[in-house]
Amino acid sequence: MPDHLASFQLNFLTPDLFQKIVKKAVAEGRRVRGNHGNYINFHMGDILLIIRTAYDQEKGLDYITGFDSQIKGCCVWDCVIERESENEDPTEKTVFIKSGGIELPLPLVNGDILPAYGKGETFQAQIAAYPAEISFQREETGGAIVAKDGETVSICGQALGFREAHTVYMGGVMTRFIICLLATDHGEIELAFPGDLVAKEEEEENLLCPGSYVRCQGTLTGNPAIYEKEKGISGEERKE
Repeated sequence: MPDHLASFQLNFLTPDLFQKIVKKAVAEGRRVRGNHGNYINFHMGDILLIIRTAYDQEKGLDYITGFDSQIKGCCVWDCVIERESENEDPTEKTVFIKSGGIELPLPLVNGDILPAYGKGETFQAQIAAYPAEISFQREETGGAIVAKDGETVSICGQALGFREAHTVYMGGVMTRFIICLLATDHGEIELAFPGDLVAKEEEEENLLCPGSYVRCQGTLTGNPAIYEKEKGISGEERKE
């Protein structure tokens, strides 16, 4: 299932319901061409459900290898790769980028559309973060993003705005969650998290407003399937 179900309040999904969503996604989703298979991007309100597939050359078919998700956001970063993580599944990529002199882990969605992952390779991606814990305060906390253990990062910065976001299925709202636009030393980034992650005392003090300072820990994701890469790689680029 998608990595960020809890962030979107979708952790109630049963296997049967998720299977129905996947079938609909396969039938109606937008295919993004990768080097080793197609990604299927299915719009569900403010999020994308992304089905990873790999190409079987003998059968001439794509088969599902996993699932990702990403908010449909507006924060685009210019990324420079330092290195890639070791992963046998080419449709599931994590790269380490250099930002503000710091190396940050960046799990990619639709990542197999990039031509190369070596040191110094550049690309643009829509960036988002998914906090596992979050707090708000009035005092300035700085604006750093720092790598922790594995793919976990700590993030702090000043909130520029908040909005209620929705997951939508079959024309109806399934869940609601919060997106915070945050200013950091590395650029603007959007945080997606459920309302119940916010402490009640912080709600009462009205800290969910522009100008407050945010501190959280979670994971980043980057989607490079934007602009001219929105449909993925061209046929000539594909590595058969």
